[in-house]
Order: sequence, then C-alpha cells, then structure tokens
Amino acid sequence: KPQTAPRKEKPLGKREAARSKALAAAQAGVLPAKLRLEGAYQRNARHADALYALAQAGDLAALKAYPLNGNYTSMNMLKRWRDLLAVAVEARIAAQAARAVQPQPETV
Repeated sequence: KPQTAPRKEKPLGKREAARSKALAAAQAGVLPAKLRLEGAYQRNARHADALYALAQAGDLAALKAYPLNGNYTSMNMLKRWRDLLAVAVEARIAAQAARAVQPQPETV
C-alpha cells in the first residue's frame, strides 16, 4: 500500500472559531456575555437571566442542575451557553482554591 501524505487540517469556520474562542475564555474563568434573546426567543429570556445570576453567584451545582427542557433552537443555544457558564465557574473556583493553598509569606 503506498504511503499517502497526511491531510492538511481544515481551517475553522466562523462558527467553530467563535465557539473555540469562547471556550478558551471560559476556561480562563471569564463568564461569557449575557445572552440577548429577542423576538420569538424572548420567552426564554427568563432562563438566561436565571442562569447568569447563578453563574455570577458561583453556584455551580445549581447551574448544572438548572432544568432546560426541549429540543429546539433557542433551548439548544441556552444549553450550550449554560455549559460555557459552568466551565467558567469551575475555572473561577479552581483559581480561588489555588490562591487559598499558596503559602503566605512570613513577616518578620
């Protein structure tokens, strides 16, 4: 069997690039921007408000347990956004734990 050259990686599309950028920011502990739901999606704005409030409070368990039922466009968008919020909150909690473990310099 002849050897073939490895395939070149395809560059990310706009949507994938934006998602990977948002994930990298969330892994650094930065909360994603609050969702602005307009028009037909306005009915789900209360979910976005509640999720953002939980993330700002740092309540990871409640954030992950927040019920988002349904399998339609705006609900799927909310689920992805909730997952990003959870990643950011986990990163913030880990950073706080790392700061708490660092030894304090002794004063003489």
